[in-house]
Formats: sequence, structure tokens, C-alpha cells
Amino acid sequence: MILLKNVTYVYKNIVNDKTAIDNINMKIQKNSLIGLIGPCGSGKSTLAQIISKLIRPTCGEIIFDERKINLVFQYPEHQIFNNTVYDEINFGIKNNKFNDIDRKKKILDVLELVKLNENFLYKNPFKLSGGQQRRIIIASILIMQPDVLILDEPTVGLDFESREKIISYIKNIYFNNKTTVIIISHDLNVIFELVERIVYLDSGKIIFDGSAIDFFYNIKNFVVEKSETKLLIDLLNSKNFCIKKDIIKKKELVDFISQKLKRE
Repeated sequence: MILLKNVTYVYKNIVNDKTAIDNINMKIQKNSLIGLIGPCGSGKSTLAQIISKLIRPTCGEIIFDERKINLVFQYPEHQIFNNTVYDEINFGIKNNKFNDIDRKKKILDVLELVKLNENFLYKNPFKLSGGQQRRIIIASILIMQPDVLILDEPTVGLDFESREKIISYIKNIYFNNKTTVIIISHDLNVIFELVERIVYLDSGKIIFDGSAIDFFYNIKNFVVEKSETKLLIDLLNSKNFCIKKDIIKKKELVDFISQKLKRE
């Protein structure tokens, strides 16, 4: 568990100070899957850096039960600096006293989590696709066995196919590793496919903290673009299709429509 009590963060400036996080109270339970959303400049990335211990709050208290917290920055492929996938992933454990066989097995295990096989081990990561590079960076974090994994815009800049794959890998990481996962994203198509809880920030304050379903069906109250699924549900309901109010994912909607059409 991570507990934030009255946390504030102020960026100091010669001209004027800027409050990025304003008196936030928040509890992050172990093994939870959370979406952190809000307009640009709302404080999402600053909050992520506070949770991951990269910066200290100006005031307030944070209680950490979790030890290992890792943040994967936006465009993580820009962080690659080794010439083979093996070396890139091994970097996080190079000081651990594993023999060569155990070390390679650990690397292959995390590659499997992001659906890459042994053929990638000695490839140059700079020559891989953007989606593959992103998966390599996620694997290099997973090998350190984080208790909490924070992903800042994990699908930004990716095509549809790569985006869907990243969503699948995040699900795999969450369900197989029992890792707490926090996702920062402007893409609600990604958020609603993944998370159980949404925290919506605006001007450094938490405006909403609740279930993804509650946010989905009250989305008009927030400064966000509707997901593709929400747009389709609104269209179908305008045609008296009567979509039930617990559907927020694409597959759930497809299954519901399929069953409804079969009955008719």
C-alpha cells in the first residue's frame, strides 16, 4: 500500500511558483490497476514522480509499504543505451550474483511476459520497431521485480496494432505478476480496456477517484474525449438499442450486441 496525506508539490521559479500538486490525499492498494488521467498540465506526471520517489513533495506525508517502484517514462525507447536486447535487460540485474544460465533464464522469462522470444536476445534494440523497443524497456523494468509499475503514456505514438499489443502485455503483467500498475494516459480507449479505478486530476487536485464504470457513464462532467466504445454506445442508445450500464470495453460491447442480435 502507498498512502498520500495532504501532499503538495510546488515548482519553484524566479518569476512565480507553480503548484503542480495541491493537497492530495490518496491510497493505492496492493495489486491494484489504476488509470491516472486529466488535462495537460493537471499534475499527472508530477504525481507519478512523487509516487516513484523521484521527487519529494514540498509538504505532506507519504507512507510506503511497497519497496520497489519503477516509472516507465513517455517514449521509453529514448532511454535505450545498450547494443543488444540481452545487455539492455540485463542492466537492471548485472550486479546480482546469478550464474550465466540463471541470468539468461530470468531475461527470457521477462521477454516472454512481453511476448518476445529468444530470437530477440542478441538483436540491436535500435533497429527494432517502436512497439518492440517499448516492450524491451518494459521487460528491463520487470526483471527488477517492481512492486509498483507506473507507465506514462505507454501507447503514445504507436499504431493500432502495436497499441493493442501493449494493452495485452500490461494485462499479462498485472494478472501474472500481481504487480500494482498505474497507467497515465490521455487515450481513454486504453484506460477503459485496462483499469478498474480511475483518478482524474485537474489543476493539481483530485476531482474524481472511483470505479472506471462510474467515470465512463459520467464522462460528460470531465474534460476528456470519449472513448470509441462510449461513442458507439451513445450512438446505439440513440437508436433505442438499450446497452446495459456495465459495459465499458470493446469486447464486452461486441459480445452484448452479438447476443442481442441472436435473440432477435
